[in-house]
Amino acid sequence: TLDTQDFPVNIEFTADLVFTHDGVGGETIIPVSLMASEIGGLSERTLDMAFGWNMVSVNVDPEEPDVVQLTRDLVENDLLEIMKNGAGQFYSPLFNFNNIPGWMVDQGYMLKTAEDCQLTISGEAVAPDQPIELHQGWQMIAYFPRVPVDAIEALSGIVESLEMAKDGEGRFYSPAFGFSNMGDLSEGNGYMIKLTEAADLIYTIEDELAQNLSYDFQQPEILPVVKPTGDNMSLLVISENPSDDDLEVGVFASRNMVGSGRITNGYCGVAIWGDDTTTETCDGALMGESLNIKLHNLSGEVEDVRYISLRGKNQYDSDALWAIQLETSALPIEFGISTIWPNPFNNVTNIDYSVTEPDRVSMFVT
Repeated sequence: TLDTQDFPVNIEFTADLVFTHDGVGGETIIPVSLMASEIGGLSERTLDMAFGWNMVSVNVDPEEPDVVQLTRDLVENDLLEIMKNGAGQFYSPLFNFNNIPGWMVDQGYMLKTAEDCQLTISGEAVAPDQPIELHQGWQMIAYFPRVPVDAIEALSGIVESLEMAKDGEGRFYSPAFGFSNMGDLSEGNGYMIKLTEAADLIYTIEDELAQNLSYDFQQPEILPVVKPTGDNMSLLVISENPSDDDLEVGVFASRNMVGSGRITNGYCGVAIWGDDTTTETCDGALMGESLNIKLHNLSGEVEDVRYISLRGKNQYDSDALWAIQLETSALPIEFGISTIWPNPFNNVTNIDYSVTEPDRVSMFVT
């Protein structure tokens, strides 16, 4: 794979590819040449999609923008179940219905596939620095650069307006909390972003800012990895106790695990997956459903969770952010209430208090 990002334009480079083997002559020489041209001209991109939900985009403006025509091969092979854009418009091959106006090059799309497959799209190549007009609120966008760039760096041009960004696996970037486990944005993927005001995005491709801010995404080793269902909310777990590192976080709704992650360097970002309404079974959290958190250590033992909610609440809400800080256990040194969690609450809350010596306690709620 060769990256022509900084190559001089319209100059031919030649080389010999020498293949050494034990056949006749001992080697085969294959001449190759490379020329970087100006952005533009007909190109094609092949999207590798996994079974289930995929958030995709291409950096070529399709020759054929009609999504029915673009996905014809997938449909004819019974591979495409449904396709959606960021506005909620969709194409359902099963019901022969489509209200997606056409493939817009600056947008991302959600495709649910029946198995691993590929989709090839041809069109006019788009410059990596072509601006993308963004509106206030949530939207699904394309990624134009040809090279992978850490999310913090890539989106640095709109960070003042950026409330949140997410990828198709539920990894997220929250500028307010200085946290990202998204890693690199990359060609072929689409991304969800939420802005506080309209802005133009030009991707930044010089990797300098992200080195001290981005957190590695660690898959859990004990808990299962929850399969994406299309919609999710984000949970940020913060711990100031070094002994919490490597603890695994499980999120449950009605006893079903709907998200999991692993604390690394005091942080853990978890995608909490909602119910996929395209299936007959309930495979995720329902809107407004209460969420419970359990911590698991590497020996598999479950530990009680005590936390303070910093933002959001323990109820499933698609695309919401819930941030919590784990409490550090300590011996009581004075009388008083230490935490009330969750707060605010709907019908149940937990009140933690300390007493300096054993005694009878009366508590009144007014």
